[in-house]
Amino acid sequence: MASTTGFDWSVAWEERLSRSNHQARLRSRGISSEAFWDGFSRWPELHRYTGYPGKALDCVLKAVDPGTSVLEIGAGDGAFAVPLARAAKRVTAVEPSAGQVARLMENAAAAGVKNLTVLRSRWEDVDGPGLGLHDLVLAAYCFQMRDIRSALQRMYEAAGRSLFLVHFVDHDLVEALHQVTGDSEAGPDYVFLLNILHEIGHPASASILTRDYEIPLDLQLDAFAYSHGLSAEQRGALRRHLESEGKVLSSGGMLWVRRWYKDAVIRLDKEECYR
Repeated sequence: MASTTGFDWSVAWEERLSRSNHQARLRSRGISSEAFWDGFSRWPELHRYTGYPGKALDCVLKAVDPGTSVLEIGAGDGAFAVPLARAAKRVTAVEPSAGQVARLMENAAAAGVKNLTVLRSRWEDVDGPGLGLHDLVLAAYCFQMRDIRSALQRMYEAAGRSLFLVHFVDHDLVEALHQVTGDSEAGPDYVFLLNILHEIGHPASASILTRDYEIPLDLQLDAFAYSHGLSAEQRGALRRHLESEGKVLSSGGMLWVRRWYKDAVIRLDKEECYR
């Protein structure tokens, strides 16, 4: 996707990120992005239902063999890192959140994974050359980075063969959340990443994947209440919206929400190393 003449996507990224609802909520709470991930205990439960990483993981696994070294940036609780460690020679995971690192280590131990090294750090603070070259570099939903041009360039330089980025496209409740909260400034999506890569001379391709899933209503509302700062009144309004749209169903004595979420998998292969 070509960059528009006279338009600087990196500057636009920083401006959009700064104005985004998520960054505004972090500022209002006086917390960092890392503290945000530490502050909600139900992340593991939530992710059991969302189908994440789903087909995005399959895309990355196809580029991995038993001799592959992997560097994952923003590894979270190991949704990618743990299954990749089963398939690859070794995985180095960079993750700044103490809570996420704890969950990652717990998930790795439960899976019997022993070829996974965890570095607790922000990517911006990592000594890239010190980490060395990895066959495959992956970054998924970890792009709360103001200097995105530099961050992406360093990811590219760390990749011996392939670079994968996974980022937001759309989901079914974007407009509903805007209506309920009054927030209207989403963060920069995958289109920005594609164009910034193009600007720095690394054109890439993207695949759009959809996750369809059902999640307990109370769990979904709890997650939105935390991540979007919903008041009790706003939480009730969102529930009424979901019910009016026919998205709530009853099964097994519980109420569930039907959801869909779209992820983009951006892939860049270094031609001289591609196999």
